[in-house]
Order: sequence, then structure tokens, then C-alpha cells
Amino acid sequence: MKCLRLYNRFNLKYDDILIPKIKDNYVLVNVKSTTICRSDFHYYKLGKIGSVKVKKPLILGHEFSGIIVQKGRNVSGIEIGERVAVDPSLSCGTCEYCLNDNPNLCPKVKFCGTPPNNGSLAEYYLAHMDQIIKLPDNISFTEGALLEPLGVAIHSIRLAKIKKNNNIAIIGLGPIGILIYKVLNLNKNISISGFDILKYRVDFVKKSVNPNSFLLCKSQLKSKKGFKKYVNNFDIVFEAAGTENAINEALEFAKPGGKIILIGICENDKILLDSSLYRRKGLTLKGVRRMKNTYPYAIELLESKRIEVCDLITHSFELKDGNKAFKLLKNYSDNVIKIEIKT
Repeated sequence: MKCLRLYNRFNLKYDDILIPKIKDNYVLVNVKSTTICRSDFHYYKLGKIGSVKVKKPLILGHEFSGIIVQKGRNVSGIEIGERVAVDPSLSCGTCEYCLNDNPNLCPKVKFCGTPPNNGSLAEYYLAHMDQIIKLPDNISFTEGALLEPLGVAIHSIRLAKIKKNNNIAIIGLGPIGILIYKVLNLNKNISISGFDILKYRVDFVKKSVNPNSFLLCKSQLKSKKGFKKYVNNFDIVFEAAGTENAINEALEFAKPGGKIILIGICENDKILLDSSLYRRKGLTLKGVRRMKNTYPYAIELLESKRIEVCDLITHSFELKDGNKAFKLLKNYSDNVIKIEIKT
């Protein structure tokens, strides 16, 4: 089968390898759509995320959907030909975190596209039957792939425990920030503001998400007067940019007693925070670890057409052109928001 494999930093090759052999509790998925996550790009750019390093050729990709083409002898309730999304996370089911309904914190988790586990940027993917999410007829393959990042947005919002009349900020209007915005917009009893350093992202959100919400480029925050308007102004701040500056900006923006939901992945493992600021303000900082138990609600949102997700896809490539896709992300070229790779 054809696939994209990362050998080391910036070294992504279009390879031909054997199709995975079927196992008793597994199904073989013919991948139709994979959308690229920023974590995929981190492996591409840095060859690692934190202590997890690419040590041998790795197939990236974990946001995907496809068709079942083969199943193991122990698989029931799943039929060949069914359209599915795949939960990229396979937790152990027996550790204290799994038993306490926190499978996303499982230390033994096997996660698609994370070393040493191959991902979905290939023609086929071998998935455990517990990873299979059946797609309703009116959900496309692209939407099926986007269920995973939508799930991260939903999980982030659940961690925030939002209350009526909360004033909320989202720092970083990439795909996750935009999806958080879209889900939050279903709640008419809150106020939302978005922030990003890239003007085209701000313009995208103004046009397609919430034209009545106040969005501001960082360049407009240079004046102290403009910045002070947002200091101590928000009950909850979602940090979805993954930079040291964004996290410290979140500390400034949050009200005393407020909450900061940390979602972004920083390139540097160690960052500097203004500790006196979050201590004196009594802030609560919560880290987001992927998602948990979000697929039913995510499917409900898409099936009912309560939110639109396909507008995030600004660029689409074939598998053989994967290098072009990652180079586009590297340079934030051509107003890229989200990239889909079709197989």
C-alpha cells in the first residue's frame, strides 16, 4: 500500500509498504480522508513532542475516516462496507485512569500516528474494533475525519464548566480555536471574543463563525490602552495557540479567580510563566489531554447540522502530494486553516 512516512525532521517520503495483516479483534479500514493536526506538524518539524521521539519511519495522521474492507473473526456488530470514523486512541481499559472514566489519561494508551504506532496517512489502517465509530449516512468522510478535532474542542469546553453570563476569550484561532468558537456559539447566554496574530484567521472567524463577536489581531494590542481593555476581563480563557506568549497573555486576560484551559502544544518543552500573576489572581489552569467520550455528541452536532465543520478545510491534497501539504503548514501559506489528504 502507498503511505507517507516520516523518517526524520522535514523528511517525509511517499512509500510503498505491505498492507497490515488482519487480526482477530481488528478491522482493516480503507482510509478515505485524513485531516492534518498541528501535532502531526510538530513531529514533522521537530521529530518529537516532548519526550516522545520519532526513532524509526513513522506514518503520521490520526484524524480520519474510511470504509471497512476486512474484519477479524472475533469482530461482531461491524460489517464490511460500512463507513466509519476511527477513534485514534486505544486505552488499556484496566488501569486506574481507565477504570475512573479517564481513558485519555491512560499511561498505556496506543495512539494512532504517535511513536511507535503508525497512523492514517496510508491507503489502509488496521484498527481495533473498539476504535470504530459508525458514520450516519448524512455525515461525509471529511466530516468523519473532523470528528476527532471537534471532540478535542468539546472536551476542552467540558473542562471549563461554563456558567451563564460568562465572558470567554479564545487565544489562537486555528482549527481547534475555531471549533471551540463554533460549539460555544450554541450557547446564547455567554459572550465570546477571539484573538490571533494572523489577520486572515481573524477575518475567517468574523466571516464564518460569529460576525458579532469582537476579534482582534495582536498588532492592534500594541498600545497599552488597547491591551488594558482585555486585562482581567474574562472568566474563562481558552489558550489554543501553543506559544509561551499566548499562555502569558491568557494569564493577563483572565479575571481574578478565573480559569485558563491550556490546549496548544508548545514547541519548547519548558516555558516561562508569570507565576506571581496566576498566584495573586488565584487562577485555575487546566491542561487538555486529547478528548474523552465525545463522539456521540460530536456526531449529534454534525448529523443535526447544528454546526458546520467542512468550511475549515481550505486545502485538499492527494496522498502522494503530502510534502506539499506540510510545507504549506510550515509557512502558513495561502491562508491555510486546515488541510485534508484524500486516499
